[in-house]
Amino acid sequence: MVDRPKPFYLLGILIALFPIGLRAQVNVDYKNAINRIKDGHTYIVGFTPILSNKEAFLDIFQKYWTITKDVSFISPNDLPDRLDPADSYFVVTREIDGEARGTEAVDASIALWMPKNRVLRKRKSFSNATDNFIGSIVLTQNVHYSGRRIADTVGANSIGYWSRGNLKNFLQEFSAAILSGKKADVSDDITDKDQLKLLQSQTLYCSPDVFFQSTSNRDKAKFIKEVFRDYPYPYSVISIDQLSAKILADKEPFYYLIYLHNHVAGNVVAIMNSRTGQLIYSRTKSSFTDEIKPEYLKDIFKGVN
Repeated sequence: MVDRPKPFYLLGILIALFPIGLRAQVNVDYKNAINRIKDGHTYIVGFTPILSNKEAFLDIFQKYWTITKDVSFISPNDLPDRLDPADSYFVVTREIDGEARGTEAVDASIALWMPKNRVLRKRKSFSNATDNFIGSIVLTQNVHYSGRRIADTVGANSIGYWSRGNLKNFLQEFSAAILSGKKADVSDDITDKDQLKLLQSQTLYCSPDVFFQSTSNRDKAKFIKEVFRDYPYPYSVISIDQLSAKILADKEPFYYLIYLHNHVAGNVVAIMNSRTGQLIYSRTKSSFTDEIKPEYLKDIFKGVN
């Protein structure tokens, strides 16, 4: 369990890097964190389903997490004996919240911690009392599991709705924010006008899975068409596996749409550069619903032309 303002429970991991880009989707609470972590080892504290599939993720860590000396997996059981203030530790946390529809909503984040001292402790957790919270990546929107165990959402190539390709980009973004030496917040507004103008002729990709939580029984094709009704430029809807493969193949940079509905982050609409992990657009929207709305996409090009 990670002690934050609301209860978080240890789940698993994932991270990476690219020294470029603006920030959002991420929180960085520790200024100049790079000076503390660069000479240490990074441990990925693995939830059991992650450890059983770690080969599917390890290449992502090794290729994109290079701001520390090395990176490796450890079991949560080994954590108390491996705590060192010179090292950093990634965990995936989850916040569970009940909803009016009788389903269970789970917000997932990737959190980076450093122990404050060498005192060994028995509990397999991090807290602000004993550790430095460096920052986190908001991993997914509210996922309504409807009675499914959290472990059931962790597969060989994804955690919940997020694939290895998505995570590559999120981790690039997180690393860039840390390298900037500044604090960052998921609610930061981002507008890269030069890159947004490219979407007037380039295809914007999206996966319908990103938009569906409690509404998963709806006609997805019809819903996506409605979402894009006011979007005037080319777009393409592909599966989460196709999107992941396209990101990792990296034959050419492209842009894809991200939508987060999260108790911590709120409703976030963003567009990601697949090669760099840079967000070229991000806005936090106030809404009582967890659904993406057509006007969110219509708003993207306000003030760009």
